[in-house]
This record gives sequence, C-alpha cells and structure tokens, in this order.
Amino acid sequence: MGGSLGDAGDGGGGGGGGAAGSSQTGSGGGQNMSGAGGVAGSGPEQPSCIPREECQRFCAAFGNDPSSCGLGDSSQCGCICEQRFNSPCPNELTALLACAGATPSVDCASRGRIFPGCERESFDLELCDFRGRERLCAQSYPRCQPYCEAAVLGFCALGPNDIGSCLCGCEASLATRCETYFDAFMDCAADAPVFACDADGRSVPTSCLSEWQALDGCLGVGAPDAGN
Repeated sequence: MGGSLGDAGDGGGGGGGGAAGSSQTGSGGGQNMSGAGGVAGSGPEQPSCIPREECQRFCAAFGNDPSSCGLGDSSQCGCICEQRFNSPCPNELTALLACAGATPSVDCASRGRIFPGCERESFDLELCDFRGRERLCAQSYPRCQPYCEAAVLGFCALGPNDIGSCLCGCEASLATRCETYFDAFMDCAADAPVFACDADGRSVPTSCLSEWQALDGCLGVGAPDAGN
C-alpha cells in the first residue's frame, strides 16, 4: 500500500506521498530539514558572535558545508548554533555532544541532524529547538511523538525530514481528523511502530498493515498525510 505517514508540515519530509506529512504533501508545509537536508529555521547572514566550544564541535560534525543541515555556511553555523541551541538548549546540546564523542560525523543528506548512536539526544535537542521557537506542535497528542520518531528514523527519501514537521502534520490530521484509525494503528504497534522504505522511497510500517490501510483510507486518496 503506498504511502508514507511521515512528516507533517514545517520542516517537510523528503517527498510526496507521506502520511503525517511528507515534504511535498505535508500540511504545515514548509522547510526541509532532514533527509534531503532541511532548515528548521534560518540563521544570520553574517557571523555575529564567537561560538563556544560546544557549537564549534556541533558544526564540525556536519563537515565543510553545514548548509545542507539548515545551519548556514561554515562561517555562519557557529553563530546559528549559539542562537538556536547553545543558549536556549545548553543541557540538550551538552548531552548530545557527550554521546557523540570527540569527532562525530553526520550526513544531513541522508539523516538530517540525527547523530548515529545518539538518536534520543538528537531528538531531545530538536524538540527543545522547536519548543524554544514556539513551533512545537502536537503537545496535546502524546502518541504523535513515538510515531514521528519512528517515521523519521526510517530515513526514507519520501518520509519525514524532521520530528518537528512530522509532529505538526500528526496534529493536523492523524491525531485529530483520523483519531480512531491512528489510535488503532498505534495500539497495534504498542506505541512503538517501525518503518521501512518501499521501492519508491516512501515510509511504510513493518507490521499492522491492515490498520495502516484503514488510516490511509481515512485520509483519502494517496498516503495518509498529516499535513495539508
């Protein structure tokens, strides 16, 4: 069954077909962030600070071109980090860097800003960032978070790019307009779904396919979309 119930809006997911919002169909629709490298907020055009060690290490993880990670170019990343992460989310940034080790490396084109082996810490920093900028959706729908985390970790080309955009899409349709079907899917998955990529690069669950099909049907033609 086609579909990627993934991302849901702001931050977009990597493509068309995604439930809970994929980058082209998600409702909140906006800036790409992970899979294909996205934004989650733009930074200053010119450096305006001296980045602390934490931000220097954070930016170093993304190589010579952090722009694919939504962090400006190499001269801007440190100051964007200071504004977006180090000041409002120092504990989350410290925890992520402690987990990542001395020389972390992240390919934003395939993983967004999810550090390998430090997925929990990466999500915590992203959620803190969205919360600090008052762009965190679905706070009244706790099931959206495990759903979106699993969808993002599928790393599908047409799946969600980042957890923030997926949460917005989940709130827009999955947990509201199609609440009965969404709850049935999450019940079946014990609130811990697992997603894989189909031949077209869309996110599909590895179990609970009948519940997924019903959710797809609720949202209309095409994949469940937690977006528009």
